Amino acid sequence: MKMQFSNLVARFLAAFVPLASIGLVHAQTYPSRPILLVAPFSPGGGTDFSARIIAQKLSESLGQQIVVQNITGSSGNIGAERVAKSPPDGYTLLMASSPNAIAGILFKQVYDFVRDFVAIVQIGSNAQVLVVNPVVPANSVGDLIRLAKQKPGILTYGSAGAGAFSHLGGELLGLNEKIKLTHVPYKGAAVALIGVIGGEVDMAFITVSSAKPYIGTKRLKLIAVASPKRSVIAPEVPTFDEQGIRNFYLSTWYGVHAPRSVPAEVVKRLNGEIVRILSLPEVEKRMLDQGIEIATGSPEEYARHVENEVNKWRKVIREAKLPLRQ
Repeated sequence: MKMQFSNLVARFLAAFVPLASIGLVHAQTYPSRPILLVAPFSPGGGTDFSARIIAQKLSESLGQQIVVQNITGSSGNIGAERVAKSPPDGYTLLMASSPNAIAGILFKQVYDFVRDFVAIVQIGSNAQVLVVNPVVPANSVGDLIRLAKQKPGILTYGSAGAGAFSHLGGELLGLNEKIKLTHVPYKGAAVALIGVIGGEVDMAFITVSSAKPYIGTKRLKLIAVASPKRSVIAPEVPTFDEQGIRNFYLSTWYGVHAPRSVPAEVVKRLNGEIVRILSLPEVEKRMLDQGIEIATGSPEEYARHVENEVNKWRKVIREAKLPLRQ
């Protein structure tokens, strides 16, 4: 009986050791060929820009070409799904952003954004600013809330479209402060901004980089930035926290993901290389020029951030009774 047990142990170890060796060899030789980095949104935006600046520097440090491919459609779902279904070998990566977390809840799909991806590293974030048309009699978030309570449903806010980040920002503010705001969807963030400037709608959430040119002008009032601290891009704008509206955070974030089950050694290697790249002064400057503040950390920290974001927006979508989309 003891001999049979010993034979079973020996067979188990014989089977296990080659598998462990394969993982070790993979880590030592990775990468041995070009890597595909999928940007699931159109060229020119923050996700595409982040992917290309990381790809350029990562190609240099890894000695293999990082190929950026824009696979767009369905609010980022088509590109994300392509990566989720790829072999988990570290040769297909995703440059995700916060709209992916939202689309993963709003759309009927075949993958789960938290379960089916491994978070590698956060790249940065672009905080949202609440902007108001100058004729609106409000100079603070408190003023807006009081006005909304006096006239429920009268205040309107524009967004980049139904289900967009700017739409959910308005829903979150309404739910948190128990006020009724009327949503007006536009075909894109730039058009929504024009709607605020032209007086078609009273207010909107836009990125801090988009809001910066209007600081000190009479075309817009920049009421508050939805980040834990003031943005280095627009330090003149106070936070929601400073105005007594606690924990109201709304930032477009960017980060690198891989399919689930990718080797831990690959995740560690990529995290270390990208964190180093983001510490380079020229990279930080280029990111800030696009309105993106660097935000890095461990894979575990980024994974917690993503999960918290998904849970937050799932709650907002449920409480706002927003319908699922095909």
